[in-house]
Amino acid sequence: MTLADAAVRAAVRLERAPLGSQPSVEQVVAAIAGEERPFLLTGRWGLPETAAPQARSVVAGAGPSWQLRAGADPLLAFDDVPQIDGDVPPGAIGGGLVGWLGYDLGRSVEATLGPQPPRPARLPAARLAWYPDLLRRDEEGVWWVETLVPAGDAAASIEAPLARWRQRLAAPTALQPATLGTMRPRHGAATHLAAIDETIERIRAGELFQANVCLRLEGDLDGPAAGLASAVLQQTDAWYGGWIDGGGGRAIVSASPELFLRRRGREVVTHPIKGTAPRAAGATDPAADPAAAALVESIKDQAEHVMIVDLMRN
Repeated sequence: MTLADAAVRAAVRLERAPLGSQPSVEQVVAAIAGEERPFLLTGRWGLPETAAPQARSVVAGAGPSWQLRAGADPLLAFDDVPQIDGDVPPGAIGGGLVGWLGYDLGRSVEATLGPQPPRPARLPAARLAWYPDLLRRDEEGVWWVETLVPAGDAAASIEAPLARWRQRLAAPTALQPATLGTMRPRHGAATHLAAIDETIERIRAGELFQANVCLRLEGDLDGPAAGLASAVLQQTDAWYGGWIDGGGGRAIVSASPELFLRRRGREVVTHPIKGTAPRAAGATDPAADPAAAALVESIKDQAEHVMIVDLMRN
């Protein structure tokens, strides 16, 4: 079955209704943790550009109606996404494709990249699923149940998804906590420094013009990924936090300050970050923080900022 079969490629309309209660992030995670392919996003997902900097949203879903088959081209799935007919309230989503697209997909469109280096924990290159309804908290803190239904089906409504979400949240199972053990670098300092030296030499040789040399940290997780997600997403204030269960015992939990790419219509936006510094003690206004001024005046950070913005633009 293709996404077009599951989502009805013809136009859809967005229906929504207020949930009528105020669940916490932990309650939402607990309510969907036992269902198929749950996900929860926190931060600024779906918020309009006019939303205040402190505004935060929550988007959650479970039980998709369609899942990408193993070996299928995930990029083709986007061709089948239906168009929403009628007006869409600011920030409303209704439903859609949720999952991840990995770096390995670059090799499907750019043959010169060569083979992927070996990785100790390999995730599938892509996981996508279609969620016909979801739960969303808007920038004002109001919770909505939203769904996408065929535009020509006058009988379709929000009632069934609304009842389902209310039932999920009425008596969620207790969320088993998760504990992350001591994080350890996979390789020692000597290996990391050697990688830096090699990168510098390859830049000098003209093979690279920039590289991100990462330090991989590993730890043992005692408990489910849902428990870790609940803790991470509540204890951080990331603009783009998320938990996506990819099935098969694999999940992603993330808390990032950066927006990689967002497309709305023909507009593509990126908000990369290069250059960070701790705030001065007691400083609450970034504009008046002397540490911010020093960061802006830093030649190194200016150069990195120009480089990453140019890279993302291209």
